[in-house]
Amino acid sequence: MVAPADYLRHPAVHGDTLLVVADDDIWIADLGGGRAHRVTDGRTAASHPLPSPDGTWLAFTSREESHPEVYRMPLEGGPHDRWTHLGASISVPRAWRGEDRLVLATNARLPFVRDSQLMEVGGDGAPEPRPLGWGTAHEVAFGDDGRVLLGRNTTNQGRWKRYRGGTAGHLWLDGDGSGTFERLLPDLSGDISSPMLIGDRVWFVSDHDGVGNIHSCDLDGGDLRRHTDHHDFYARFAHTDGTTIVYTAGGDVWRLDPFADAGPERVDLRLGSPRTERSRRFVDPSRWLQSYAVHPKGTHVAMRVRGRPFSMPLYDGPVVQHGARDGVNHRLVDWLPDGERLVLLADTDGEERLEVHAPDGTVTRFDDVEVGVPLDLVVSPLDDLVALVDQGGRLRVVDLSDGSVTEVASSVYGVDHPRWSPDGRWLAWSHRESNWYTASIRIWHREDGTEAVVAEGRHANRAPAWDPSGKFLYWIASTRLSPVPDGVRFDHGFPMPDLVVAAVLTEDGQAPMDHDPHAPGQRPGGKKRPKPPPLPSPARGSDEDEPTPVPPVDPDDPSAPDGPSDPDDAGQGDRDPDAVGSEESGADDPGAGDQDPTDPLGLKTDDKKTPPPMRLDVEGLSERVVTLPFPTGRYRAVTGLRGKVMAMGMPLRPQPLVPRPPNDRPPMAQLEVLDLMTGKHEVQIPSVSSYAVSEDRSTLVYSVKRRLRAVRAGVKPPEGPGSDGPPRVSGWLQLGRLSVEVSPPAEWRQILAEAWRLQRELFWHAEMSGVDWDAVRDRYLSLVDRIATRAELSDLIWEMLGELGTGHAYERGGDHPSAPQAPLGHLGADVEFGEEGWTVGRVLVGDPTDRSRRMPLRAPGVRVSEGARLLAVDGVPVDESTSPASLLVNRAGKEVSLRVADPDERTVRVRPLSAETPLRYADWVAGNRARVAERSDGRIGYVHIPDMGAGGYAEFTDQYLATMHCEALVVDVRFNGGGNVSSLILETLSGRRIGYQLRRTGALEPYPHHAPAGPLVAVTNERCGSDGDIFTHAWKRLELGPVVGTRTWGGVIGIQPRNPSVDGTVTTQPGFAFWFDDVGFGVENYGTDPTHPVEIAPHDAAAGLDPQLDTAIDLALEALEDQGPPELPDVGTAPMLTRPDLPPR
Repeated sequence: MVAPADYLRHPAVHGDTLLVVADDDIWIADLGGGRAHRVTDGRTAASHPLPSPDGTWLAFTSREESHPEVYRMPLEGGPHDRWTHLGASISVPRAWRGEDRLVLATNARLPFVRDSQLMEVGGDGAPEPRPLGWGTAHEVAFGDDGRVLLGRNTTNQGRWKRYRGGTAGHLWLDGDGSGTFERLLPDLSGDISSPMLIGDRVWFVSDHDGVGNIHSCDLDGGDLRRHTDHHDFYARFAHTDGTTIVYTAGGDVWRLDPFADAGPERVDLRLGSPRTERSRRFVDPSRWLQSYAVHPKGTHVAMRVRGRPFSMPLYDGPVVQHGARDGVNHRLVDWLPDGERLVLLADTDGEERLEVHAPDGTVTRFDDVEVGVPLDLVVSPLDDLVALVDQGGRLRVVDLSDGSVTEVASSVYGVDHPRWSPDGRWLAWSHRESNWYTASIRIWHREDGTEAVVAEGRHANRAPAWDPSGKFLYWIASTRLSPVPDGVRFDHGFPMPDLVVAAVLTEDGQAPMDHDPHAPGQRPGGKKRPKPPPLPSPARGSDEDEPTPVPPVDPDDPSAPDGPSDPDDAGQGDRDPDAVGSEESGADDPGAGDQDPTDPLGLKTDDKKTPPPMRLDVEGLSERVVTLPFPTGRYRAVTGLRGKVMAMGMPLRPQPLVPRPPNDRPPMAQLEVLDLMTGKHEVQIPSVSSYAVSEDRSTLVYSVKRRLRAVRAGVKPPEGPGSDGPPRVSGWLQLGRLSVEVSPPAEWRQILAEAWRLQRELFWHAEMSGVDWDAVRDRYLSLVDRIATRAELSDLIWEMLGELGTGHAYERGGDHPSAPQAPLGHLGADVEFGEEGWTVGRVLVGDPTDRSRRMPLRAPGVRVSEGARLLAVDGVPVDESTSPASLLVNRAGKEVSLRVADPDERTVRVRPLSAETPLRYADWVAGNRARVAERSDGRIGYVHIPDMGAGGYAEFTDQYLATMHCEALVVDVRFNGGGNVSSLILETLSGRRIGYQLRRTGALEPYPHHAPAGPLVAVTNERCGSDGDIFTHAWKRLELGPVVGTRTWGGVIGIQPRNPSVDGTVTTQPGFAFWFDDVGFGVENYGTDPTHPVEIAPHDAAAGLDPQLDTAIDLALEALEDQGPPELPDVGTAPMLTRPDLPPR
């Protein structure tokens, strides 16, 4: 057997020795090729190998103890040790200075995770890295005569090909070691990476010719040459030892002699790795439960687990896997009415199509039925019909008996929640009319194709649901617009707008809660109330489902309504919370023609298998609507039960400012039930993630914390001891009965093909912006069999998506091997090593009321001063070989003891932070605020907006209310991570004071209340992106004031993360392009220019200067001088209302 080629990354060279990363380890080989040997074999992936100049040491990055840190080991192999203790999310070795000093790039000790700086470790200095002080920098090369070549933003490596926005990689050169840097090639329209110094020339990768290749120029930027001619794949990860350049392209390693005219040569390597991550394995079913559907009679449950359809009896019996065992993603799995066959969507041959799976294994595939990207699939209760909603806003009905398709409705704003009537003759849905915020409820008659509007689209009407007896249609109506005052600023919102309403379907029908007079113990009509029909014991299951389509959202916004789906939270994969097994229908329900006066709620049952046709009087239907006595609130779904109505309520909870990991997200919903006979409303299940109800309305299944439970519908389930025990007692289903086998090679090929297909279907431009997308598929699929690990697959997908040349094309998540967890604790101070040992430098300024920004060394009873000496951590002395940070590994959030001399020796107990970035951000803002106040004598205020999400909006509100009284304001959006609230902030900042309120005592109050007092100046930079791009450009269009800084990121085609793959990978499709009336689509892949361009050169950063902020202050002071400070108006003399003397007649 011939060993397959490997997927190679991160090459490095030292003389005749080649190092390369493959199979998540570092390998060593001869530069001429041949057999390679593994030199690392850690518990996690190793990357970015960097040999020392003398060939003694090898530095690399690993996550052996949670964080990516730099490790070192002998180049020829041997034990490795941890060299850094930074606790950051980025730490990559970049260059050696001499034989024993290493320079690394990291975002440690910075206020933004999107930033990077260079630090040095080793030599005669401290055992921990020291910042070099050159400001933002990602790569570095050192040359003769003290030359230093810095690369800023030089890490794209083909993930956004042909990128031309503000963060395109660029170079800064200190040509003589003086410490003064000059921008090199400032006018080159390309994205630069991998800067290298070889002799008197600068070498690098650039795609200014359209594809990333190796180029060089002389030290002043002249004589630009291209040395390679790759056209299919970018040259990536270039490295040199001064005599040879090595790099990768298309998964291969190439070598280039920079002193010869010959072109590059491919290095043929043989690794012979067992590639163990490709081996078959079995996964925990509860971890990968993605959706579920209940058998019509409640005896079985069908589940989608890791993209595979399974069915099983609720309590006992074998589990059956349906469909292809590997390499296919099955979605929207549901039962057909006979309770024997399953209908689903599958990409069996690469294209997603409807399939019907019979018990004997027979599969009927509807290749001729184009489905797009379906968002919901709802099965008719009686016939082999399915209603499909796709991403294009189309609602169609597919007849599975012959494959015919009927177009029912479409809307460019979306169609949601199709639901079949109990007799299968009517289809109801929510139809978005003219925007994202309002929707009507419509119904369609299958037999004659007529359509009627039940509720007009003046409000948001959604989630229709049929009463199982066919007498009512329920839905959620957002009509209770009762403003609630904001608790911080003068504003009002509508946090609880929803009502649950019902339409009476017949002209002579009674409202759900209208009953004839009756005595206690009797039911309407005078007859003794019978016991309700027996309900089956807990029945079948259905897991969480995919979010409903929402307005376009930005990918970087952590508060986005439809964030990336993740299998950790069962139920985000396929549909809305009641979309599986909760169609408002019932095969055993009586007809709804004439209402039985002795059974107004349809509680009687009969033995007829098929209910007679429902009676539905369209005329006047929209007027026969009543409100049900559910509390006003927020609801997501409603379901009709026998004599009851159940709704999924969404209690108001604070929006988390920082996204929580899926395993840590609490269930956000509760199930509420209204008894239509008694009028009693109760919360029956206080914590659920999703639910489904069996077709006969007997059984409710809900999911919570990766578990499924089947209970009687409409009956409060037991709590306490009764909630545990065997499934037949507790209702909790044993998902461990499933055996879920994973074949990584087949799965990885499917994931990559699906990522390609989703872009084809959902990319905003139907012509893929001119990219030959079919050729891209073929090119990258040819590499997928070389993949040995899940990390390599992510890299390959990123490169493929980069071919779009468009922002927001991301790959996230996936089933990666987990790293050991030993998080570093942070003290919230700059701890430095000097002649007196370890001392506390600057203690960061934070907020003791914010847990993420608390100051451990300033806590009550601690109060460690700046300049105090650190002597020991938990009794272990610290010295030149043992740093405090090295003793804080695995101490995050845990109480530790510090022995300090402050000046007297004492022992204090502190609780280190798990992350320092929030505290450093607060300290950075406080420093900028103080700088602005000092230079302006308090006349100018300062506000920083870190993102355009929930956290950023909170920061803006908090900071702005404290500074809106200032004569002028500097609004800083540098490093803004995007989101979707820019318009809300601009509404405030674009206000102009036109009046004031006066009191007898106290200050004048401006009108509008939150309008700024005077001139505004914005500060931006290349790391301001997405909604930050939009904010900055809109600021200019609204002429709010000057903009200082550098051109912004340039990514404004928004996304709506959804459609997770079988292993939870989410690839985002740029789907919502942004257009401005002055530049059209011009902000994408360019950014927006400042009105006053100012860069922070490396030597500015080294001197502690911030010329961008200083320029903004200067402009604000000039505006105050030119315009004069805003003054409170002279309101004149108050009107005198003295009663005049009565004049004579």
